[in-house]
Amino acid sequence: MGTRNQLISYQYEMAEILSLATSIVRGLDPEFLMSGSLPRRLLESMELFYRVYDESCRMYLAYIKEKLGREVSCQRGCSWCCYQMPSGLYSFEYIYIYEGLTRANPKTLYLARLLDRSEHFSLIMQKGENGKNLERYVSKNLPCAFLNPDDNTCDLYHFRPLLCRSYFSLGRPRYCHPGRFNPESKDIIHIEPSGKVRQALMDFDSSLPFRLSPIMSFGILEFGINIMKCKPIRWTDTS
Repeated sequence: MGTRNQLISYQYEMAEILSLATSIVRGLDPEFLMSGSLPRRLLESMELFYRVYDESCRMYLAYIKEKLGREVSCQRGCSWCCYQMPSGLYSFEYIYIYEGLTRANPKTLYLARLLDRSEHFSLIMQKGENGKNLERYVSKNLPCAFLNPDDNTCDLYHFRPLLCRSYFSLGRPRYCHPGRFNPESKDIIHIEPSGKVRQALMDFDSSLPFRLSPIMSFGILEFGINIMKCKPIRWTDTS
């Protein structure tokens, strides 16, 4: 199978995994979902989904290196992309991020950071212009709530959302610095999920009895506080 066909196959596989995840939660009692309990099969589906997505990214990047001689310059500890405010997230992602957050320690530090980032972004939305909010936030030079200040690595790397998995730099890392926020000076690859995958993510969200903000800090807080009451998810063997 050629690279193009294999990449397409990955997208179909991801959409099928999401369809399975949707079927798992669609038939559940809303009170069960709102109680902080979720089927263990859902967690397994999430693990598989991200594993397949990461495999598809590795294949695409290997193809670029072979055909174009271009190689990703991102390295461990290179974290300038972690000064953005991810937006456009889905509930499927928030559930997985929250699972990682509750496994980490100390959880209270993340809560304080998330509240701080949300407050900054709220002020920007109140004072800023439409379409400029994300750019204004970047100018604040605020690291992601999950960025470890000691080694500039992500504390929730395994659980990070699609946006954090899908951007790669082929240029000099210094051009990713928030102080040089100029997309034209960057050589960035965005390996975006297909429309079929995005639709499957929206279908999953529609099957849940709650709606979350697409802006990361807000969405995590809404799920963690309003739905989970700051408690870990109870993974059950409910079919």
